[in-house]
Amino acid sequence: MSTKFFALFALLFLVACQSDSQKTTDEVMTIHDEAMADMAKLNARALSIKAWYDVLPDSDEAALLGDTLLNTILMLRQADDGMGTWMQELADNRDSIDQLSDATAFWQAEKERITAVRNGIDSAVLVADKLLLKAPVAVLKPASDTTTVEHE
Repeated sequence: MSTKFFALFALLFLVACQSDSQKTTDEVMTIHDEAMADMAKLNARALSIKAWYDVLPDSDEAALLGDTLLNTILMLRQADDGMGTWMQELADNRDSIDQLSDATAFWQAEKERITAVRNGIDSAVLVADKLLLKAPVAVLKPASDTTTVEHE
């Protein structure tokens, strides 16, 4: 009787572990999908800020604003790069995940990493949006969300 009980307990434990791992995997992919939905905003904001930077006059005051604009573009690019890095590293590790003894721990770590990436994207868009509220209207022509800013 105790052997059957132990076998049943072990089977239930394995199923529970697999469902925890799958649940965490699903959570990671949901966070990823939410972040990806905002990726086009990064490029659109960078284009608008770059257009503003390009029309700044040559003065000390404009130079300070120019630094702020360039730093914001850098923040937007870093958020974009963060997603690219996360996706590449996940793809590089994808084949070895099944061989891990604790896939749940792996996916929990990935959940923390992708959450940080999403937060970086959200933060960069928020900073850019606040900055763009101060932009001259003539600079803010609608930019396609699919256009990208060239890296300098």
